[in-house]
Amino acid sequence: MSKRYDELPDDVEELEKMQSDLKAQVRKLQLEIDVRQAMLEILKKTRAPTRNG
Repeated sequence: MSKRYDELPDDVEELEKMQSDLKAQVRKLQLEIDVRQAMLEILKKTRAPTRNG
């Protein structure tokens, strides 16, 4: 997914496409994090109380 600096293309248009693709990946990953955090909060609130002893 990640390329080393010296492996990057010299073409500006190709670099701009890479930048756009990477921004889309970041948005997708952030959304996944947000969904997981929300699900965790839901689970915390709806979890049945445990019995002690």
